[in-house]
Amino acid sequence: MKVLYLAQHQPFSGDHAAFAHVFNLTRSLAAQGADVTLVARRPPEGPAKIALPERLKLKLVNWELEYPLPFGPFNKIPKQLNFIEPARTLRWLKKLIRDEGIQIMQERHEMRVDMSPLSTRFLGIPSVLEVNSPFIEEAFPEGSFSFRSRNFFRKLGFDNATAIVVQTQLLKKIIFNHTRTPIHVIPNGADPELFNPAASTREPASRFDVGGEVIGFAGAFHPWHGALDLVGAFSLLAPLHPKAKLLMIGGGGDDLEKCRAQVSDMGLENRVVFTGKVPYAELPAHLNLCTVLVAPFSPSRDVRRRAVFDKYGLWWCPLKLFEYMAMGKPVVSAEVGVIPEYLQGAGLLYPEGDIPALADRMSTLLSDEGMRVRLGAAGRKRVEEKYNWENVARQTVELYRGLLGR
Repeated sequence: MKVLYLAQHQPFSGDHAAFAHVFNLTRSLAAQGADVTLVARRPPEGPAKIALPERLKLKLVNWELEYPLPFGPFNKIPKQLNFIEPARTLRWLKKLIRDEGIQIMQERHEMRVDMSPLSTRFLGIPSVLEVNSPFIEEAFPEGSFSFRSRNFFRKLGFDNATAIVVQTQLLKKIIFNHTRTPIHVIPNGADPELFNPAASTREPASRFDVGGEVIGFAGAFHPWHGALDLVGAFSLLAPLHPKAKLLMIGGGGDDLEKCRAQVSDMGLENRVVFTGKVPYAELPAHLNLCTVLVAPFSPSRDVRRRAVFDKYGLWWCPLKLFEYMAMGKPVVSAEVGVIPEYLQGAGLLYPEGDIPALADRMSTLLSDEGMRVRLGAAGRKRVEEKYNWENVARQTVELYRGLLGR
């Protein structure tokens, strides 16, 4: 089976979750026996230095494929009025499909022109549109002119795709009324070989002064990630566990500097470590420094998306939750979206935004080694048996075969 995976707006750069999803899915499809051609965006700093499996080819592009809407912001208007670029891209895809003998395409949907459904319409190649977020709902009030105009073009992409794949039932519910195309739910996973409790901690341990009791967080510092809640909870925990430290792994996002300022205001600089962005391949070693891993999701903190969160719930299927579990570490997470289903038996939940409850759950785990071992082992088992990229790729290949057979 020859597969074309389009992630033309996603930089092939290894320090964020979107890259992890693209890379893990395509290499796992290759491991299932598919010949995969991955089209990704060329990052300014150059592509991630990661070995590709034999059946995975990488092609880097610099396409600018905005919806054809001359409504701004001003700096995007020239791209929005550029009708030549989509036509040129479609011609490039036609040649690639012919030269590589492509049988089916999957595309990572963004709030831009979807090329795979166009290829299905004009070239007859089945396409799967991968929708990871309801971008228009996040950006504009439903019913507004901005929403309706962009949804017109989004709907063209949705309706011309052969199938749509999403990560959660909640996301399926959001987009269900905007298309007649069949929608399939395939959750994310983790790589239990890369994210392994045996990962060496030597290199990060030499750079960061942590040891003993370590609370860990990994991710970007976006409001809905809840990093500010975690810092607040750690300030409550700190007097009860005088040797505990907080390791904040990652960078970027509006709340990073707010977290630094909050740590400074509380006088906790010597007990909180900010690592900055960490290459994906080095993430397991950093997670393995931790005693407890925390996913303090807080949708109510995200002003821009709050109305959509309030209406539908947290629709994401967070990669880091499965990567935490794969490390054999106990997890503490806010009780939002489908997270209780994923975390069942592998961690402790608390009501979203309840900072004292978050501090209590972390303290409970730091104080009970037996519980940590039991929950960590359960999480590792769930990833090995269910939430792993091999299963994700297997379900995806089954979907491809069904579409090709049809």
